[in-house]
This record gives sequence, structure tokens and C-alpha cells, in this order.
Amino acid sequence: MATNGSQFLAEPVAPPKINIPTSKETVQVRVINQEIGLAFSMPPDIFFSPATPGFTDLSMPIFAFVISHGDHHIMFDAGIRRDWQSLSPAVVGMLTKMAAFPPIEQDVLDILESDTSGLGIGLEDIEALIWSHHHFDHTGDPSRFPSSTKLVVGPELKEMLSAGYPANKDAMILDSDAAGREVVSVDFSQGLQIGGFAAHDYFGDGSFYLLHAPGHTPGHMCALARTTYDEASGESTFVFLGADACHHPGVLRPNEYLPLPCSINPSPFPSQRATHTVCPGHTLQELLVHKQPNKPVFELKEGPMFWDIILSQETVRGMQKLDVNTRIFIILAHDKSLVGNMPMFPKTVNNWFEEGVGEETRWRFFQDCESVVLNKSS
Repeated sequence: MATNGSQFLAEPVAPPKINIPTSKETVQVRVINQEIGLAFSMPPDIFFSPATPGFTDLSMPIFAFVISHGDHHIMFDAGIRRDWQSLSPAVVGMLTKMAAFPPIEQDVLDILESDTSGLGIGLEDIEALIWSHHHFDHTGDPSRFPSSTKLVVGPELKEMLSAGYPANKDAMILDSDAAGREVVSVDFSQGLQIGGFAAHDYFGDGSFYLLHAPGHTPGHMCALARTTYDEASGESTFVFLGADACHHPGVLRPNEYLPLPCSINPSPFPSQRATHTVCPGHTLQELLVHKQPNKPVFELKEGPMFWDIILSQETVRGMQKLDVNTRIFIILAHDKSLVGNMPMFPKTVNNWFEEGVGEETRWRFFQDCESVVLNKSS
């Protein structure tokens, strides 16, 4: 039941201030979806729990990002390389065991190189490749970039890069990833904090921040990009690049700052959207195993997918404090609910706020449960 006079099914807790430094400077953010994604499925129970009707398959897109600051271009993650068989034996062995692992006809770098829109950004224009972390579905193939392209990594990863395969037969990364190029380890010791995350101002003008968000792996990073600035109001909008801090928006939402609303419009269910039907919040609440409208659908599951579960949980709590802000749009690296619902490369995602993308997709992940809801109502 909704609290008195509230638009939510539980009274929201006021989130702490996130203290993003003021700036008028912005970057352009372009999202590349490596099309392998919707065929790349993994069992949800290795990432989160509890088992929830409808969420029985984790079909994962793979997002990478081109960030442009005037004539300066960088990438944040680079997807899976097309020739994944050239990865280290440790990774190839793992992928070979995935019976449904699909062939890759085009990788992120191919998509960038084959663009015919006139954007004019090629591999030779990328000044830095930033790895959110070292897993195969984010690293791409750095050896394809010119030697002038820096490789930027979290503070715990530089040492790992000095011992890749074949020097280290058990390594997940390759010696060739860093060979012949500058490797930059991000310094988070300068005291800048954004929403509880140690932050690094990448361009030095408040347009793009790297955030220390360990847990999934050592040195895991997220990013915060300022996408618009309004001179009249002094307000900005942001895109938060969540990488693999979590693998499903149901780990973030609902929460104490952002409970389930009394109604969701547009509905997360395609059949209701087609008829402009509003979805009652209690319909979604009944899908939750715990039935609590201010508790996330899922919790992170301790196991091999999270190097440090405690740090992972802290990272998620930090993201929740940002997620409640309607001027911050969180893009997780594998959030399939965003596919088809936000502009993709070569377009920018900068106007997401004006276009209502954040509000329209906030609860869209519940679409996986539509068959469960329809069966209950029939």
C-alpha cells in the first residue's frame, strides 16, 4: 500500500549529497552495442539471487563507449575481440565450455572502423583505451590500436599487465595488450570523492570522471560523464558507465532511496505499452520474492563472479545513491533492457534527459517477467 500522499509504495529515504564538482564542460558519449550480446547468455544464479520467476536467462548485450572531448577521443571498454580464440588459454578454455557461445562476426573495433556516417573517428584517433577491468568481454584487442594510444587501467592492474600470457601461462590477459604502448595506472589518491567513490578528473575540467569501484575485480572502474550543462539553471546531466559493478538493474532497484512507484508509465511490459496501459506498482511488488517495495529484486551472489563481495556490495550502494538522481542515467555494460531504448553509435546519448530515456527505462528490466504476470492474470 502506498504511504499517505506518496507516489511510492514505501516512503523513500533522502539520499546523501553526491557532491559532483560544478563545471560547464561536457563530453559526447556514444554507445556501441556489440551485436553478439543478445545471443550471449549466462545463468543468472552465478551473478545474483534469489531465483525470481521470469528472470531465468541472462541474455547480455555488450556495451562499449566512445567519449569525445572536442577533438580528443577515448574509449571506455572495447567488448570481445572477434578472434577470441587468440585470447589466453585460460580464457579460451572457459569460453569453449560455453556450448552456446556464438561466433563473432564483428567486434567493437570493427564497428568503429566501418562507420560510414561521416563521424570520422577511427582507431588512429583514439588517444586512450580505458579498461573498466581486465575481463575478456571488456578488453577488446588493444594491439589493433596504434602505439600512440595509451592503455588506462585501475590502480591494481598495471602489475598484472606486466605478467600476461605467454610469460604467465595462467594469465587472463596477453603480453601483447600492453606491448609497445604507455600504460597509465589511474591515481585515486588525490582526495576527490563523488557519491562515496574515489574519483579522478580525467580531462581536468569536470567533464569526465573515472571512479574507483572495486569488487567485481581488483581495480574495477566506473565512469561519470557530464552530458549537458544548462546555462540558465546551472544544472547538468550525466551518464554513469557502470561496467560490471553489477550485471542487472534489479541489483540496484528498487531501494530505500527509490522504492517501487505506485504506478509505472510507460509500463515495463511490451503488451501494456502497446495499449498505453499503466502498470500498477503492486503488480511488480508481487513478483519480488521478499515482497518489499524498497529492497532490490536481487542481491549480489558470493562466488567466482565477484573477487570481493563486500567491496562489490559497497559499490552497489554507492551507485544507488546516484541512481535516485533523475539527472544521472546509469548504463550497465550488460543491461539488455536498454537495447532499442537509447540512441546507439554513431549517435550520441547526450540528450537522454530531454528525450525521457532515463525515466522510460528505469523499470524496463521487469519486462522479463511479463509472461509470469500474464499467466497469473489469465
